[in-house]
This record gives sequence, structure tokens and C-alpha cells, in this order.
Amino acid sequence: MNSEAKWTQGPWKYNAKTREIGVVDTSDTQSYGMMLVVAYIDEYDHPEYTANAHLIAASPELYEALDMLMDASGPGDLAQLMAEERENIIELLAKARGE
Repeated sequence: MNSEAKWTQGPWKYNAKTREIGVVDTSDTQSYGMMLVVAYIDEYDHPEYTANAHLIAASPELYEALDMLMDASGPGDLAQLMAEERENIIELLAKARGE
């Protein structure tokens, strides 16, 4: 695509126990698995807040998947890429739904 992603790279996740959204730090052996918190979900237990958190955590991977599909050369290439990436797309959509 034309422009580069400007968000923090790395796996993003939502921790339902602490209600935090962030990036998992894998930069060195001492911080491996530590989450760099980007946002907290409000203390009110509202289903939409949790759904939003899952969508935010999945959005960088969803972006990458869509970007890869857009880079396909033509209709035949796109069909082949979609067939190859179908399982990944299904998993990403489930992650975005918090499943």
C-alpha cells in the first residue's frame, strides 16, 4: 500500500482481568510477555466496552490482513491469496469478536 503503519508494532491483546489493552513487549528476555498498556476499559461492566477492547486489540492484525489482500495483483491472485489466508482471516475475525 501507499503509506506505512504508524501504530506500535507487535502483538496487541486485551486482558479481561485487568481491563487493559496494550502491546506485548518482546524486545528483550526480561520484558518478554509484559504488556505496555495503551488504554484501560472503564470500570462499568458494559458489553460494548469489552467488545470495543477486543476490536482495538485485533485491529493492527486486521489491517495487515487487508493490506496484504489489497497488494494482490489481480482477481486471480486475490482469489488465490484469499484461499490461502482464509483460516487466518477467520481467526482474526474471531479475535476481533473476543472469541
